[in-house]
Amino acid sequence: MSARQEIYKATRDGQDKYTYFLLAAAGAAIAFAVTQSQTATLT
Repeated sequence: MSARQEIYKATRDGQDKYTYFLLAAAGAAIAFAVTQSQTATLT
């Protein structure tokens, strides 16, 4: 594998990890909001 391909792969792997981190953070935020609003009533 050439150096350019290795750099591309490393960059892509970093982007994938960041994407999964953002998805996990969004899921945690939604779960937190749901648990905090279970007793709230809609008006």
